[in-house]
Amino acid sequence: MASEKEALQAEPQEVEGVILFDAWIRWAVRTHLEDLPRVLEMKDLITLKEKLKLIAQEVKGSPLFPTFDGIARTLEFASTDDFRALAENKTLRVIPYLNGYFTDRVEDIRNSLQPSGKGRFEAALKGLDKTVSELLELTSEWAQLKAAAASGIGPTPSGEFIELRHEVDNVLAPPDEKEPLNWNPQMAIVQPNVLLQLSNWLKTIVLDAGWPFDYICSISTSGLPLATMLSAQLRKKFLQVDNQTRAFLPREPEENKRVIVVDTTLQSGKHLVDFKERIESACKARFVGAIVFVNNDLSPRAGNRPDEINSLMEKGQIIYLYKMSELYKLWKAMPEEQVRAT
Repeated sequence: MASEKEALQAEPQEVEGVILFDAWIRWAVRTHLEDLPRVLEMKDLITLKEKLKLIAQEVKGSPLFPTFDGIARTLEFASTDDFRALAENKTLRVIPYLNGYFTDRVEDIRNSLQPSGKGRFEAALKGLDKTVSELLELTSEWAQLKAAAASGIGPTPSGEFIELRHEVDNVLAPPDEKEPLNWNPQMAIVQPNVLLQLSNWLKTIVLDAGWPFDYICSISTSGLPLATMLSAQLRKKFLQVDNQTRAFLPREPEENKRVIVVDTTLQSGKHLVDFKERIESACKARFVGAIVFVNNDLSPRAGNRPDEINSLMEKGQIIYLYKMSELYKLWKAMPEEQVRAT
């Protein structure tokens, strides 16, 4: 006598080119997803991947097999060091994104299994596929920019600089190095496509963080590309500053207007605090938060950060992409010829 599973598998999967969400697939999805937690955390992505693999095997031969199998394969990225490092950066708010969007997508699939969800299953499955693909793309782009940024580490540059003086003064002193090193942030902005992807992500972060603002202000030369992209995407006014004269260009922010600052590196934090005070005191505007490329935790000045920087960190008003210690670890692992080439 045929089992329930075999009987369900015998039902037609496609009629005149239309995929049927029949009892067999409903059984397979419900059986493997029912014990997933209602709110997904980072560790649950690995479980979700394994569950989708099982579902794919159950529905092998169905037109939906490639979709289930494809999502499971894409979720392999959740086991990588890059994704773990990205998720552990609390300022980037990946975990709340994961908890929210992945939880919603899986819940959509669960709801589509109910009688009232008839006809919604394929849309729910496509929604999960899209979310997984977006997070994979973000992880990949974040890792690419990280590698580009790490390649900017090297000996302290010789020569005199005027406009870029603030940019080249990024010193790191790892305990296992005899001499201090320098970080050139220009290496982090040579991939416009990567910056565009990250600006898309930061746009989402800024909106999710509830940062209402009127201006985006770059206080470093290397921060200009990211700041201008965010300004265009969010349709906000753009400002920059001259680090020699401390002047705002093309004009000062208007009184009571809200400002987000983009900077290259957080070292002692005094540079950021200085412009925060100028925004609030001299311009009578409002400082909302700061987006920083690198939190230089290897800076000799990192131990002398003003209390205000620590307070801004605790309140979630500083977002940074990487810690310098992460870039240094990656730089040390680079082949010598790759380091020389940069």
